[in-house]
Amino acid sequence: MWRDIARAIGISLVVYGHVLGGLAAAGLISRNGLLFSSNYPIYTVNNPLFFLLAGLNVDHSLLKGKSRFLKGKLELIAYPYFLWSLIQGGIQIALARHLNTPPTVHDLLRIAWRPIDQFWFLQALFLCHFLAMVVSSRLRVLVPVALVAYLHITLYPDSFTVSAEYMLLFYVLGIFLSRQGSGAGIRARFLGPACAVAAATYALCIFWGRSASGGKPHGLASLPACLAGIFLVVAVSQLIERHSRRFAKALAGVGTASMTIYVMHVLTGAGTRVVLERLGVESVVAQLVLGTAAGLLLPYVVHRVLKKHDLLWPLGLGPLPRARTTEMACAAGDSPATRTLRTQ
Repeated sequence: MWRDIARAIGISLVVYGHVLGGLAAAGLISRNGLLFSSNYPIYTVNNPLFFLLAGLNVDHSLLKGKSRFLKGKLELIAYPYFLWSLIQGGIQIALARHLNTPPTVHDLLRIAWRPIDQFWFLQALFLCHFLAMVVSSRLRVLVPVALVAYLHITLYPDSFTVSAEYMLLFYVLGIFLSRQGSGAGIRARFLGPACAVAAATYALCIFWGRSASGGKPHGLASLPACLAGIFLVVAVSQLIERHSRRFAKALAGVGTASMTIYVMHVLTGAGTRVVLERLGVESVVAQLVLGTAAGLLLPYVVHRVLKKHDLLWPLGLGPLPRARTTEMACAAGDSPATRTLRTQ
């Protein structure tokens, strides 16, 4: 459960960061102001955290075979990437006069190799998964590749595959941790001290890293803050799981809806800002709070409704329901009984 709690924390940071960036792009807050300064500590952690969590599950997924692994990633990453890029891009083009930097039709025609907005994440994640599949997640191959890729983007930050190159390091770290005895788990008696140490280390690394990196959250000088922040989220997630079951269950529910929130939050967050402006709400704090809440809660409600009606999978937001998979297999003459006999 703690991994879903960590995803909930991560997706909350993502939504807040994008709403904050939208307010800055609209000229409602200064990029040199105190409020926008929260952008740096958020972006040092949020996306690397998701890649580390993805890496934790790679070995288990590959046990099902490379063909099933690739099929799953095509269905749950590549398909929603193209579908939701077109959906969001189409809506943004239609509402271009209300948005800060809407995409163009030309941008949509290039999504196969040039993502729009937040969808770079899905492209980078698919590339990481594909590499892991090709090399059978061998760390003796992945570690050197990740280190070379990280070194490359520090020298050539405008690289075409900069996102995947940067995130690969954390993805490989996740694979490494999954092979340790605890699988990134922390012993219960160490959770409190771990959270305190991680928080203090994170604060110090943020203070130093912001100055040393020039405020660039993905720079080499920001790496210590990134790793400390990830450890802090992991420790806090496990602490919540052990000591607050009700809160843990609620957060885990948000974490399981993180894909839906990710693909929808830009539309709901930006839409909320437009509505608030039309209503005459000028308070930046109100727009930030309400925009973040809408970016999280509206997609979460949609996720629950779609899940109730088995509609997540057609939209690339969840796997094909098990019952539907069984029905399709039986219709093809592959009943559970024949599958059992075939495996014996």
